[in-house]
Amino acid sequence: MKSMEIAIGIGSALIPPAYLARCNGAKVSLQTTPTETMIYIQFEPPPLVSPLLERLRLEAAEIMPDISERSREILWFMLTTPDGWTTHQELIDDVWKGKGAKPRTVSKAIAVLNADLKSLNFGFFVKSRKNIYRLTPIAR
Repeated sequence: MKSMEIAIGIGSALIPPAYLARCNGAKVSLQTTPTETMIYIQFEPPPLVSPLLERLRLEAAEIMPDISERSREILWFMLTTPDGWTTHQELIDDVWKGKGAKPRTVSKAIAVLNADLKSLNFGFFVKSRKNIYRLTPIAR
C-alpha cells in the first residue's frame, strides 16, 4: 500500500480531515521529517473497509464504554481489518502484543466478547473456525 505524505509549514498544525479520513480511529504509525520550513509526516493508512464494517464501527463506538477493555481491543481490531476477520496469531500479535496469550486465553476472551455483544443486542457475534475469527450477523 502506498504511504501518504503531508507537509505542514512551521507554525501550522492543521491537517486537513480528508487526509486522515481513512484512519477513522485506527492506530497508525507516523514518521516525521523536520526541515527548516516544513515538517513532513508519512504514514500508512489502514486499508479501506466495507460499508458494513464502517456502519459497525459507528455502532460499536456506542457500546465500547459498556464492554471490558480486552473485548474493546478485540472488537476494534476486528473492525479495522478490511473484511472483519482475523487469525488467532494476529490477535496474539496485535491485541496481546505477543505476551503470554495461549490458545485458551484467546478463546475465553472471544467468549467474553460474544457475551458482551449479545447482552447489548449488537446484532453480530464473533464466529471462530480453525483459528479464524469473523464478525458474523446473528440470524434472526
